[in-house]
Amino acid sequence: MAQETCLDCYRKHIATAMVFEDEAAIGNGYPLHKWLAVGELHAAEKEIRKDYPILAQITREHRVAYQVDDVAVPTCQLIELANQLEEKDEENEKPPPDWDN
Repeated sequence: MAQETCLDCYRKHIATAMVFEDEAAIGNGYPLHKWLAVGELHAAEKEIRKDYPILAQITREHRVAYQVDDVAVPTCQLIELANQLEEKDEENEKPPPDWDN
């Protein structure tokens, strides 16, 4: 069964991944935190896979690039994409202007 979509949860996982990514990048800091970041990015993908498969795929591509080649994840851009999707969904749920007439 597919997991219910949660954009707030997606954003939370993305933000947490950024913290772990930053900690892993510190010289003698926490190199194993890279794997925590990878896990958070994967969890973020799962949160939106059902209703936002394109954003889930974009997130996956960034996760793999980070995991394999240490390419920084564009955290704020991913969160902004989620925000835009949410705003679009909210606009689509509004009744037409002449709904009450």
